[in-house]
Amino acid sequence: MKTSCNVFLFWLISLVLIVFILSGCMEDKFDLEKLSDEMELSPKFSAPLARGSITLEDMVDDDGENIVLDSSGTHPYIKMVYREDSIFSFDGNDLFEVNESGEESYTLGNIELGEFGPVSQAITLGQIVDNAETHEGEAQDIKDADGKSIPFPEINDSDPMEIGGDYEVDEIDNFRYAEFDSGEIEITVTNNMPVKVTAEFNLRTKILERDGSLDEDIELKHFEFPIPVGDSLTETFDLSGETLGSVLYATDVALSTPGTDTLVEIDLGGQNLTIDAHSRDLVISGGEVSIPEQILQNQETTVSVGYSGERRLDTIRLAGGGLDLTIDNNTNIPAYLKLSLPNSKYSNGDTVAYEHSISAQSTSSGELDLTDSETIITSMDSLPVEYTLRLESTQDFVEFHASDHVNFSYNLAFDSDHIEYVSGYFGNDTLDFDGDVFDTGIQLFDNLSGDFLLTDPKLKLFYSNTIGIPFTVDLDLVAESEENQQNLNEGDADGLLNFASPTSPFTTVSDTIVINKNTSDIDKFISLPPRQIRSSGTGYTNLGNDPSAHNFITSENR
Repeated sequence: MKTSCNVFLFWLISLVLIVFILSGCMEDKFDLEKLSDEMELSPKFSAPLARGSITLEDMVDDDGENIVLDSSGTHPYIKMVYREDSIFSFDGNDLFEVNESGEESYTLGNIELGEFGPVSQAITLGQIVDNAETHEGEAQDIKDADGKSIPFPEINDSDPMEIGGDYEVDEIDNFRYAEFDSGEIEITVTNNMPVKVTAEFNLRTKILERDGSLDEDIELKHFEFPIPVGDSLTETFDLSGETLGSVLYATDVALSTPGTDTLVEIDLGGQNLTIDAHSRDLVISGGEVSIPEQILQNQETTVSVGYSGERRLDTIRLAGGGLDLTIDNNTNIPAYLKLSLPNSKYSNGDTVAYEHSISAQSTSSGELDLTDSETIITSMDSLPVEYTLRLESTQDFVEFHASDHVNFSYNLAFDSDHIEYVSGYFGNDTLDFDGDVFDTGIQLFDNLSGDFLLTDPKLKLFYSNTIGIPFTVDLDLVAESEENQQNLNEGDADGLLNFASPTSPFTTVSDTIVINKNTSDIDKFISLPPRQIRSSGTGYTNLGNDPSAHNFITSENR
């Protein structure tokens, strides 16, 4: 059942017929009851044939539904009555509906990654001389002097000692590989040798498969450090646009030194060059990483309610309906969404809210139930929405790309079937009523000819209305009799009928619009006479009303 306005048609036509007495030379009364039902009566006679009388009662059948004799007053009259159950009706769904969709998207983008390091590797003097590929003689002299003191041999920087082997630092545990948008690695080399040295090496990285096999080997940068005895030097490596695996290592190591003129102690196992790597300000755009928790908190958006400009909603109190949500998690990270409508409260005072967890790489649907809720959005054209999206931290490495995203789409849908009460200004709308044809069923005119007088013909429109919106109708009623037609031409000077509407919620206005000779061509309409009537029309809401007007629709009489 729906909040509605129904209009019923009832016409009442008062006929004052010329009551006549027939007289002639016959002495006996003429019995009118013996006349045929098929005869035609005419109030105009040129010759007296019989003597008797015809009364209004003679013209009305006892069981007539459409022809009624009213003899209650001083002047009896015949009423021709016809009732049509509904010539037009409308309900709240014709005037109010919200069906709005939208979408919000959160793209992960670049994310900050926790620092790694320091990770380090010591290259001992013993490893250097054991893996020397040039200057083997000097290397052997140093090796033979282990535990002794000798002048350290000179190795010219134009012809450094080349040292074979790869020297890996400790494995990085933040990622299997990472693609960097920005960040830095600080490479520090400490000279724990007994002599000043210049150390050169290429820094490279390895990306390993999960089973430990090599996936990719990438060259990063060449470093050269002239370092005094017992000192350290640091260089910064910009990671922007670089890819790192979990393994950093030094290779193509070369060493030069001015040597010493004095004796220095040789300790192959204890003397070394130490390489340390430490990161800072890491921002990644992709990779296979252990992702820290990502929180997009207290975000705000709006859901359109479909009313803008002069149209507005003030209060919405619902018995049903909801905000349908579809959440698409395109990431490899479990997500959690909390969504609330701060202007909407349930009857217990709680804010209307929805919480949902979404697995990685999945789509999930849900509904924010608006049953038993009230929303105050005075003069706003949208419903405020607040949401928090959290991406859970991961212990394992997961594939990540900056373009990964979480989308949630929504559809806000309710109409007058769901409302308890809604108010605002619903605008000036036009409703077209379907045309209809109905037979009058009145046969009086079949057996009557001649002149008669329609003293006070009326057509009454009975209606009941529970919708608090001013309503005006341009009603078109046309009488038809064989090939003849006559328009009722009802209404005020502008041809419009104005229907009263309730001024308070949960009340019903029941009233009657009377159409008579002063406001229509009803005398011509009836005199046709009408065998059937065609009806159609157009309705207008808030016609000529100020947008500050207060409209409402309720659940009353639904």
